[in-house]
Amino acid sequence: MRNETKGDGNEHYALITYDENAREFTFPEISAKGEPYEVPKEVIIEEVRKAKEDRGATSIVGAIHTHPSGVPFSPEDLLPMLDKSQMYSMVAVGIATRRENLFAFQTKETESINHFNIMPEKFYEFFKDYWLKKAGYKSTKNDKGIYPISFFPNIWRVSLGIAERHRLALYKGKPNEDLVRIQTNKSLGGGWSNLLQEVLQR
Repeated sequence: MRNETKGDGNEHYALITYDENAREFTFPEISAKGEPYEVPKEVIIEEVRKAKEDRGATSIVGAIHTHPSGVPFSPEDLLPMLDKSQMYSMVAVGIATRRENLFAFQTKETESINHFNIMPEKFYEFFKDYWLKKAGYKSTKNDKGIYPISFFPNIWRVSLGIAERHRLALYKGKPNEDLVRIQTNKSLGGGWSNLLQEVLQR
């Protein structure tokens, strides 16, 4: 998937499914092609259909996609593991950037969101804008990118902040190497510089 993205500049997407009869995780042999900044909803719906009808998947448990750049998770990447209104509850989400693999997993302590009790009409925009602002960024008008709005922006604050707030487990590793757990159990208030330095050095 990383090589495909390197070749065409688009994000690529693959579902992680579970075969309850064989008791094993399954993946598609060919990933789905998205766009440079996102995987359209229509592509995801088609991948779900193929997983169920063509591969006979009994459970959809996660997804992996690529980022043409080196940025970590966006708020939209992690939301499927938290939103109780989702048709399929994701327990794992992975991304392949240009140089590394990142994974997020639900834990026994993960705090989900029922957005119907919060802000049903514009919840997704609220969630995305909230965490981008925490990281020092804002979405562009066409919603295809972000730009800095603070003196010290750092996009890693999105992944770390959401993981700490909702108790997700984050892992990071180079291609063909083991993943290493990223510790997020530090204060959001004062330890950002040390935490970010620790993550970037792994």
